[in-house]
Amino acid sequence: MLRMHVLKAVFQRNVQSYFSSALGYLIIVVFVVAGAFLAFNPLFFTNNLANLDQLSLYFPMLLLFLIPAITMTTWSEEKKLGTEELLFTLPASDVEILLGKYFASLAVYTAGLFFSISHVIVLMVIGEPDIPLMIATYLGYWLAGASLISVGMFASALTNNATIAFVWGTTLCAVPVFIDRIAPGSEVLRGLSLSSQLSDFTIGLIPLSGVLYFVFLTIFFLYLNYILISRRHWSNSAREHMGGHYMIRGASIGVLLFALLYSNNVVGLLSMQADATSEQIYSLSDTTRNMIEEIDENRPITIQAFISKNVPREYVDARSKLIGLLKQYGKLGGSSIDVRIVDVEVYSDEAEEAEILGVQPTSVVTEQDGRRQEIRIYMGVVLTSSYDEVVIPLVGPGTPIEYELTRSLQTVSNNERLKLGVLTTDANVMSGGNSWEIIRELKQQYEVEQVSPDTEINAEEIDVLLAVLPSSLTEPQMKNLVDYVKSGAPAVILDDPMPIAFGSAFGGISNAPRQPKPAPGGGMMGMQQQQPEPKASEGQATTLLESLGLIWQYDQIVWDTFNPHPQFEAVPPEFLFVTSKSGNAQAISSANPITSGLQEVLAFFSGTVKPAPNSNLDYTPLLATGENSGLMGWDEFTSPSFNMFQRTPSIQIKPDRSYFKDPETHVIACYVKGEDRNVVYVADIDMISDFFFQERRANNLNVTLDNVTFILNSIDQVAGVEDFIPLRKRRAKHRTLTYVEKMTSAFTSQLTKERETATKAAEEELTERRKSLQEKAEAIRTNTEMTDRLKQIRLEQLQQSEQRQMEVEETKIEQEKESRIEKARAESQRKIRHAENKIRYWATFLSPLPALLLGIMIVSMRLVSERRSISTERRVK
Repeated sequence: MLRMHVLKAVFQRNVQSYFSSALGYLIIVVFVVAGAFLAFNPLFFTNNLANLDQLSLYFPMLLLFLIPAITMTTWSEEKKLGTEELLFTLPASDVEILLGKYFASLAVYTAGLFFSISHVIVLMVIGEPDIPLMIATYLGYWLAGASLISVGMFASALTNNATIAFVWGTTLCAVPVFIDRIAPGSEVLRGLSLSSQLSDFTIGLIPLSGVLYFVFLTIFFLYLNYILISRRHWSNSAREHMGGHYMIRGASIGVLLFALLYSNNVVGLLSMQADATSEQIYSLSDTTRNMIEEIDENRPITIQAFISKNVPREYVDARSKLIGLLKQYGKLGGSSIDVRIVDVEVYSDEAEEAEILGVQPTSVVTEQDGRRQEIRIYMGVVLTSSYDEVVIPLVGPGTPIEYELTRSLQTVSNNERLKLGVLTTDANVMSGGNSWEIIRELKQQYEVEQVSPDTEINAEEIDVLLAVLPSSLTEPQMKNLVDYVKSGAPAVILDDPMPIAFGSAFGGISNAPRQPKPAPGGGMMGMQQQQPEPKASEGQATTLLESLGLIWQYDQIVWDTFNPHPQFEAVPPEFLFVTSKSGNAQAISSANPITSGLQEVLAFFSGTVKPAPNSNLDYTPLLATGENSGLMGWDEFTSPSFNMFQRTPSIQIKPDRSYFKDPETHVIACYVKGEDRNVVYVADIDMISDFFFQERRANNLNVTLDNVTFILNSIDQVAGVEDFIPLRKRRAKHRTLTYVEKMTSAFTSQLTKERETATKAAEEELTERRKSLQEKAEAIRTNTEMTDRLKQIRLEQLQQSEQRQMEVEETKIEQEKESRIEKARAESQRKIRHAENKIRYWATFLSPLPALLLGIMIVSMRLVSERRSISTERRVK
């Protein structure tokens, strides 16, 4: 039975001994300063995350200095001064003395860790750190240090020299820190690595396996400590007959070593972990958990993630979350899921392996030190089972990672999938190798097949129908679609009065509902080509709308002046930013599962839809414009044109358009429900164009749009598949450095203004040159003394002469403009670097002050106390 008063006496003796000299405070000061230097390095500002990831990366190596410095005198100093014999003759057991010294060293380490909380305070000043995540991180720091203290004490027990004890301590502590470097591909050694176990804590996870690892490592080396200090009880005469004793000791060490080796592989404990992040970033949903539980253990799934070590700032958040979630999948799946995370460098063996499996490098354009650079990164995942293989080629900043992983798990686990039919229309959404991105996306979840409108659409053969641009159908085709809709079968229908996704800058738009149906094979009608069958209701889709109880004008678009993004101020009002911030609180319906939780959807030249007066169907608006919106008729926004490629008439968008606001908000998507109706109707096709799927992966606009989530949710909802809807809506984000962002934004705004000023000045100078040329030409034209022939010659000479001068001047002006912009960019970057260095300076300078002040105060108090204890007769006068 341990006696607390004995433990307390040993504890106080060692703590007081440590802090009796300035060396103890100096070690803590160096630890805190080094921590600040590592935590706030340049990459910290590049990543723009309010966490201690940079410190966590180097923390195990920092412990290689700190822990031996704390423990080097624990036993060696006792042996050197001869106090070891006195210590062990006290009425205290070896275990009590050992634990007393251990807790004393742990208290010193805890004090150092406490002073390093200044790093968190700095984060709170310059950003919005996740405090629960910081608690988890510091818990990991504390457990890692606590386990290595037992290692350092064991090293100190091997010698009577503190310096040698420090060297031995550093060497022995390096074993768990760097053990995974011996064989980088070994999962066993990776599980024994202190760095690997600590990484879970630093991203906000508190796994039981990690706690057990640190506990068993501590117990293992404390037991070795105990064996060393208790050897004095083994008399030389009795050692010949101590075979059984050695066997028991060896068995005990073996049991502890076995527990350490398999602490993170104990069956049934792997999934026991807490997600300490405020937004539950790494907590898997019930859908994911159920999916993993249903995986056949006899057909395990392998998940291989190929991830670049260094990624641009835009991808740091996605990289951190991907790694965290993959660890969750692996631990929850146990023997059913084997997760392998591979660090990839370009042109390495790992990169070659990734490319063989289908994960290709992605070129990402990012800005570093004021210059735009193209960086090749790997951020792909390969899921393999005996049934199938799925490749997620790129996990980007906007990718809903848990949804992608869980959906892919469903595919490779060979679960039964629903069948989705894609109606054949002039949109050609599903056309072999040129299929839209939405088809590739849907194939990850559904069995997708093309459905012809020329015959009856059998609702028994498909589970849900996707119809894009049904206004292009002929009368017989439209009847088949209407019959399907009237049967109550689920469908998602998208139409568009101005489908600019089909247009081009040169060819214009030829597929709008109001335009004639294109001739088969292209070309102008009447040129020995078959006349196309006319569209049903001349493209107005009247019978379809009547079956849904809706009103939709096939030649009318909606506009909205609301634009929440100043960086996109040049976009026209026909670009609809649908969000509740537009003045319409229900612009994105919060009452329907399809749209609840969505934040922003973007539509282009959309139509509008409303319920028919006598409809008895349940009509639910899903997406709508804001208060500053209105409608525009066909002739107000289009002008005739000609498609040179298809040799057919087309239309172009008028450059000058008039906008007249009306008092209403306009619905662009709705859900129609009834006993025999189950349809989502969307009055815009462009919102599901390839652009939004590519943007979701790359997030080049630095704006999170919910277009893809909206359309996939719509299909799932009408099909009765609701498991994945909550997964798509998860929008947890890491905390950023708001103070730094504000400063950077201010400098960037100055750069933008300077760029605009330089561009405007260059344009004005060029305009002035052109004006001068026009004045000279006009003077020649109005000269009555010249003949027409002479005027023509002089004008040609003037044009040739001025053209050469103009080209020279344009080049000169452009160079001056670029030089001015480059200087402004350099100045902006200097200001940003200066601000970042200022933060680093103050964070590094202020962090050790509390420890220094406390040390000075305690040393001063001791000096005063010692001075008072000296009699006045003995003092120097």
